[in-house]
Amino acid sequence: MRSLLCFLVVCLQAAEGLQEQDYIFSFLYNYDTSDYGLELYIASTSTNRQTVGNIFLPRSDVTIPFKIEPMSGELIQLPRAAEPSGSSYKSSTVYVQADQHIYIYGFSSDQSSIESFYPLPVTLLGTEYYVVTPSGVYSSFYPTFSVTSLYDDTRVLIFFNQQYGNYNSTHPMEIILTSLSTYVWRLSFDFTGTRITSSKVVSVSSGHECANYDSYCDHIIEVMPPVESWGRTFAMTSFTGRTQGYFVKIFTTHADTIVRMVLQHEVYEVPGNGTLYFDMPLSSAVVMECDHPVMVVAQVKTNPFMSVIPAIEQSTVGPIPFYSFSDDDNYLNLWASTNDFRGILIDDEQVSWEVVMSSDSWGSLVRGSLSAGHHVVRHTDINVTLSGIVYGYGYSSSYAHTLPYKPGVNVKDTTAPYISICHTVPVEVIGNYDRNVTAVMWMEPSVIDEEGLPITVSTNYQPGDLFPIGSTTVMYSFSDNSGNRAFCSFDVIVHDITPPVPRCPGHLRVDSCSKKATISWPEPHVWDNSEGNVIMTKDHEFGDELRGVEFIQYTFTDESGNVATCKIKVEVSKDDSLCWQLTMPFVISAVMLGLTLVPFLYTTGILVHHRRSTKSLVHRPGNGNVGTNPPCQPPCGDDDIYEDPSQFQKGDGQRNDSGLTYEEPTTSPFGEDYVEAKPTSKANDFGVNYEEPVASNDKDFAAEYEQPMASNDKDFDVAYEQPMAKHAQEIRKGHFNKGNTIALS
Repeated sequence: MRSLLCFLVVCLQAAEGLQEQDYIFSFLYNYDTSDYGLELYIASTSTNRQTVGNIFLPRSDVTIPFKIEPMSGELIQLPRAAEPSGSSYKSSTVYVQADQHIYIYGFSSDQSSIESFYPLPVTLLGTEYYVVTPSGVYSSFYPTFSVTSLYDDTRVLIFFNQQYGNYNSTHPMEIILTSLSTYVWRLSFDFTGTRITSSKVVSVSSGHECANYDSYCDHIIEVMPPVESWGRTFAMTSFTGRTQGYFVKIFTTHADTIVRMVLQHEVYEVPGNGTLYFDMPLSSAVVMECDHPVMVVAQVKTNPFMSVIPAIEQSTVGPIPFYSFSDDDNYLNLWASTNDFRGILIDDEQVSWEVVMSSDSWGSLVRGSLSAGHHVVRHTDINVTLSGIVYGYGYSSSYAHTLPYKPGVNVKDTTAPYISICHTVPVEVIGNYDRNVTAVMWMEPSVIDEEGLPITVSTNYQPGDLFPIGSTTVMYSFSDNSGNRAFCSFDVIVHDITPPVPRCPGHLRVDSCSKKATISWPEPHVWDNSEGNVIMTKDHEFGDELRGVEFIQYTFTDESGNVATCKIKVEVSKDDSLCWQLTMPFVISAVMLGLTLVPFLYTTGILVHHRRSTKSLVHRPGNGNVGTNPPCQPPCGDDDIYEDPSQFQKGDGQRNDSGLTYEEPTTSPFGEDYVEAKPTSKANDFGVNYEEPVASNDKDFAAEYEQPMASNDKDFDVAYEQPMAKHAQEIRKGHFNKGNTIALS
């Protein structure tokens, strides 16, 4: 009799038209039945009157009436007949009717495994589905899914993603379902991506008897949304308490679907099989935009659970009643269509939310903990829509279910807005010469909707915004009221043509005993409008020997390849007063030590002060001895004294007291130790031109000029033969041979 009444009610309801308060679905087998429990939580959305209805198990001749007070709920236990096992036709169909709008949540529990799900109302059922089971798990239990019909003679085709007996993706399995009947598949492989089509609307449940990644397995069940109600925009974040991560599966019927991760600026293309898997980042917001409708499913990797992610365009206004099932830890991940997350209330009280995202463009994404039991979520602004996932954990189990989709919203309009004008080439401008950002203008894209629906435009940049040097992508998104989206993107390129601006030191004058010096100098400073790195190179290094007038050139190159140069003029001038400096303390010390100064003057250097530099430099000149009676060639006189080149012997030089030049020999009389002299181009120690050797094999001297490198001579007390001498002006005529004393006048 009950069965007859049940069918009568169903037929009457079908004749009158399906209502959003009607639900039909099937549970799946939970592996551990030692502490069996199947329950429905039925929540009323009415604010002023009691809700009355019935739960039918039509194939088991069971009817359970219920009465729900306004804005409250009731947890109702179901008989064991509601849980199917094995593969074949089952009597596990659950059908729920009520006299006004309700929300339903299914709950399956046993001793060590719990799971919950949100069954879709019949107004959201469809005729094409894809089923999903947790991937990457190991288990001795099986993936499973079911199809439940609402009408007689419902023809169902199953396109398995891999070989199943004689069936596969091109050769489907066919079954015929009668009204309110269920067929269950229990498979030994991951059937994710298997496609189901039907001649009339059906409900599809998908999951796993007990899936695990670690030491614990958990029951999985999710009622799948039909392809007709897939969405294009999704907001999600990671799940509290699950630090080992989770990944997302995206399903589409269009193989060329583009998936944009808006906040991460990443773009994915769904491969040819219509399914895209990728790991999601922990503790961050993810906003996805797709150019075709997709289904998004998130899977937690540890003590797993699986949940469909509701599309933003299918979110609903509050108040939304729901139930948290765990006796231990319960949480809510919630998206709101406003950045005013403080207006989100749980049970009419403000909550200390963990804010993952708050954006004018994309709303708010928050996380919070809950106590077990009945709750109501709403926003203080009645126009704000909400969507989310309720989840929780027990000792060795977990559960998750979505908040309800907006009833009656099937995405029938699948035509995206049409973009008639979009930049196909980059917008290129010349950057400012005095800063690293530039205001850029462009013509905004033009768009229309073929259905005449209003279009919402969002973009990451507006004309007139400031852009940095280089290339920046501008993205436009256009969406209609059905959630269809179109995208336009182009690059804005700001070219930097301004070279760096260096500031070099001025003219540097160096006074030296000879016309060459080893110097250092202050480095230039440089400014660049890009505020980026500037590479500096130079054609001389500190310690280089410079002669006469030379230029040190610096080259500066910025990140855009702009080049600037500057030169430092260095003039090395000869100053005789710096050549020989003999100090009395040294003479006294030499006399006390019984030393003579002949070796000292024979192979010594002089101290040169760089007038433009911050360092004192040491220069080693050539050799020379003072002649007492320099022979001359007539006419000879006191003021016209010439030095006979024939008297130039190694270590025995002549001095021109009048400072006049003389004729130097073109061949050195010093022997093969020295190369050919360069007449009138070098100066001896006393300022008179003579032949200075370019190279020497003398043990005390190095190349270029006679610079002492090191000496063990008793006459010297330093690593190289650096003298401590009086000024050269005090030295007069007299032979300087090793062992002789100094003749002073």
